[in-house]
Amino acid sequence: MKRHMKMEQRDQFARDGFYVFENILDRPLLDRLNSFCDELLVRQEPAHFGMNRTTGSMVLIDWNMAYQHTVLAELVAHSAALSALGQLGFDDPKFGHGRIISKPPHSPPLFWHEDGRFWNDPISYSSP
Repeated sequence: MKRHMKMEQRDQFARDGFYVFENILDRPLLDRLNSFCDELLVRQEPAHFGMNRTTGSMVLIDWNMAYQHTVLAELVAHSAALSALGQLGFDDPKFGHGRIISKPPHSPPLFWHEDGRFWNDPISYSSP
C-alpha cells in the first residue's frame, strides 16, 4: 500500500507540478517563519512592492540568510520536509535560494512565466 501511495504522489507531482503534504511543519516553526517573513517584508521599501505588483514581494533568501537566521536553517534541513521530498523521488535535494512572496488580494494577475535557473545545464532537458 505504501509503495502504491508513493507512486500516486509522484504521478500527481509529475502531472500537476506540485504535491501538497499536510502537517509537515509544526505550529511553533510556522509561527517563527511567519514572524520572520513579516519582519523582513516590513523592512522593504515601498518601491519594492510597486516594482513587483504582479509577482508580489520578491525578497531573496540566499545561503547567507540561512546561516544568519536559524529559522531558515531549520526549514532547509527539516527532517520531515526532506522525507516528504524523498517520497517524491528527490533523495538528495539542494538549497540554492528562495524567495519570500507576499501577494496582496486584488493585485494584478501574474503573467505567464517559468521558474528556472539551470537552462544551460543538461538537467533542464530531463523530466526530473
